[in-house]
Amino acid sequence: MDNALIKKRNKEAVNRLYEEAIKISKPETRLDFLASPQCVESFDRFFERVCNAFPEPNLTIESMVVTDNRVMVRYKLEGTPNACFMGISVNGQTVIINGLDIFRLTDGKVVEHCDTAYHIRVSPPTLIQDKVTILQR
Repeated sequence: MDNALIKKRNKEAVNRLYEEAIKISKPETRLDFLASPQCVESFDRFFERVCNAFPEPNLTIESMVVTDNRVMVRYKLEGTPNACFMGISVNGQTVIINGLDIFRLTDGKVVEHCDTAYHIRVSPPTLIQDKVTILQR
């Protein structure tokens, strides 16, 4: 298969993965672009937590880099949680999550996933966020 077609197919598979994750679809329903549900367990756990805490999460793919068999995605999730999220009580404030995911694909299907970074911030900043920022330095 032509290299450009492989890249296009891989990009489409990863885009669909994000679209389905935000809908909380079951991994078993996505086997047309997943080698197995187990290859995205951490991805699914994260998005399940997001969708449980945020009534209307707004997902933006900020950039996507596609090579032959890898897709790197930098994204931003934004919303106002209706519950404590990842141990942070935000009291109705907007939460912004920046993330970076790397996928490896074979034959147009995700076979491996690595989430390499999360940055969570609350807008407007809170005392908790200020403490987290200081600890990161």
